Amino acid sequence: MNPALEHDAWSALERVYDPCSVATRSPLNIVDMGLVRTVDLDEDRNVTVSICPTSPSCMLMASITEGAENELAAVEGLGAVTVTIDAAFFWTPEAMTAKGTAELDRHRAERSAEAPVPLGLAKPAVR
Repeated sequence: MNPALEHDAWSALERVYDPCSVATRSPLNIVDMGLVRTVDLDEDRNVTVSICPTSPSCMLMASITEGAENELAAVEGLGAVTVTIDAAFFWTPEAMTAKGTAELDRHRAERSAEAPVPLGLAKPAVR
């Protein structure tokens, strides 16, 4: 095991953002989202990464997988890159890192502060 190379692989994965979190103006990388299940390096410096979808019907896994493969391929010293999808793991918000949870809370607070009426206090219009 090469700890420095493993660190570089994790850092590369932190540059891959979950497209849905970006679309909702709460950009989180796939590591902090808790989508990266494992990062394994073999003795030949080949890396195998296992990621999970946020839902069984996630239509953007190909995009996430491609992003992970591209970022890992750019890491100097890594051999072959394999990214697999672990569809057996069901993602929940509890899978997020503490950093990811804090970032999401910060994004939510910022959006709440931007709302013209504090969220939760708006009443439907009477017709």
